[in-house]
Amino acid sequence: MTERRYSNISDMPLVLTVTEVAAALGIGRHAAYDLVQSGAIPVIHIGRHIRVYRDALERFLEQN
Repeated sequence: MTERRYSNISDMPLVLTVTEVAAALGIGRHAAYDLVQSGAIPVIHIGRHIRVYRDALERFLEQN
Protein backbone atom coordinates (compact mmCIF):
# COMPACT_ATOMS: atom_id res chain seq x y z
CA MET A 1 0.00 0.00 0.00
CA THR A 2 1.35 3.43 -0.88
CA GLU A 3 1.60 6.12 1.76
CA ARG A 4 -0.46 9.23 1.05
CA ARG A 5 1.00 12.68 1.57
CA TYR A 6 -1.16 15.57 2.67
CA SER A 7 -0.22 19.24 2.46
CA ASN A 8 -2.01 20.01 5.74
CA ILE A 9 -4.08 18.28 8.36
CA SER A 10 -7.40 19.53 6.97
CA ASP A 11 -6.72 17.54 3.78
CA MET A 12 -6.63 14.29 5.78
CA PRO A 13 -9.66 12.00 6.05
CA LEU A 14 -11.95 12.53 9.06
CA VAL A 15 -10.89 9.17 10.51
CA LEU A 16 -7.30 7.90 10.42
CA THR A 17 -5.54 4.63 11.05
CA VAL A 18 -2.76 4.54 13.62
CA THR A 19 -0.30 4.03 10.75
CA GLU A 20 -1.54 7.25 9.14
CA VAL A 21 -1.19 9.07 12.47
CA ALA A 22 2.38 7.80 12.76
CA ALA A 23 3.20 9.06 9.28
CA ALA A 24 1.60 12.45 9.99
CA LEU A 25 3.64 12.82 13.19
CA GLY A 26 6.82 11.50 11.62
CA ILE A 27 7.15 8.73 14.21
CA GLY A 28 7.16 4.95 14.06
CA ARG A 29 4.07 2.81 14.25
CA HIS A 30 5.02 1.45 17.67
CA ALA A 31 5.43 4.96 19.07
CA ALA A 32 2.00 5.88 17.68
CA TYR A 33 0.44 2.82 19.32
CA ASP A 34 2.13 3.84 22.59
CA LEU A 35 0.43 7.26 22.35
CA VAL A 36 -2.89 5.56 21.70
CA GLN A 37 -2.48 3.06 24.55
CA SER A 38 -1.52 5.80 27.01
CA GLY A 39 -4.64 7.77 26.11
CA ALA A 40 -2.62 10.75 24.83
CA ILE A 41 -4.52 10.42 21.55
CA PRO A 42 -8.13 9.27 22.00
CA VAL A 43 -9.38 6.59 19.65
CA ILE A 44 -12.52 4.80 18.60
CA HIS A 45 -12.83 1.07 18.09
CA ILE A 46 -14.72 -0.23 15.10
CA GLY A 47 -14.77 -3.95 15.58
CA ARG A 48 -11.13 -4.92 15.91
CA HIS A 49 -9.92 -1.76 14.17
CA ILE A 50 -8.53 1.29 15.94
CA ARG A 51 -9.26 4.67 14.39
CA VAL A 52 -8.33 8.23 15.34
CA TYR A 53 -10.54 11.20 14.57
CA ARG A 54 -8.65 13.91 12.72
CA ASP A 55 -9.92 16.40 15.33
CA ALA A 56 -8.36 14.31 18.11
CA LEU A 57 -5.02 14.41 16.30
CA GLU A 58 -5.34 18.20 15.90
CA ARG A 59 -6.07 18.62 19.64
CA PHE A 60 -3.07 16.45 20.50
CA LEU A 61 -0.83 18.62 18.33
CA GLU A 62 -2.21 21.84 19.84
CA GLN A 63 -1.68 20.61 23.40
CA ASN A 64 1.82 19.27 22.84
